Amino acid sequence: MLFVLNYAFQLRAPKAHAVPRWLVAALLCGTISTNIYGQSPEPAAPGRRSSPGNNIVRLDLLSPLGYNMAYNLFADHGFVFPVLVSYERHLRGRWSVGTELLVNGGDPTDRRSGASLMARYYLLPARKTVGSLAGLYVSPVLNYRAMRTTDGYFGSTPSIVRVQRIGLGALLGWQVALNRNQAPRFVLDFAGGVLYRARLGADHVDDPYGYYTGSGVPRHRIGIGPDARIGLGYQF
Repeated sequence: MLFVLNYAFQLRAPKAHAVPRWLVAALLCGTISTNIYGQSPEPAAPGRRSSPGNNIVRLDLLSPLGYNMAYNLFADHGFVFPVLVSYERHLRGRWSVGTELLVNGGDPTDRRSGASLMARYYLLPARKTVGSLAGLYVSPVLNYRAMRTTDGYFGSTPSIVRVQRIGLGALLGWQVALNRNQAPRFVLDFAGGVLYRARLGADHVDDPYGYYTGSGVPRHRIGIGPDARIGLGYQF
């Protein structure tokens, strides 16, 4: 900039080959515009933070722990590997929606599978990051379970009971980031609540001895029961 101005002033002195003034003016304007528009953008205002991602995939850690404790409570029967995986998608503001899928649930004598639909509203979202899918939330849940129970207490041919249950409930939870200010990041999700289960269709019983009454399998009963999650998730 100073070089161009100095050169412009020197043009007043007589010279054999004078440089056209329009060229000097063009150089001057180009230098000024470069200084104005070539500057690097201003940093983001302090206090604002972009969301680390609109999607979360979670794996529930409580289901394997609970099923294995119940299955091996009185004897060592081995390990079971239920898989409860969920997906959450941010909609707008404090709202998100999600789904769950359960496969290989229960134990060898009480097989379970199913799915759930849910929504989340973050009552206390993470500070400075609305829509970050972190903080205190409430979540209505619509739940479906298919169960197949084998009862071999009577004779050599076991009784097989197949039932379907539909549930409606709500969870209160807290989701927290394990590695903050990074994207993608890992999250830990804690939730607990209640779920009301109702019979969906008729129970199907294959009972060659006629001993099954339905009251001997508490897991098949309808009514209100607890519901809980401890999930490890990946946000992207």
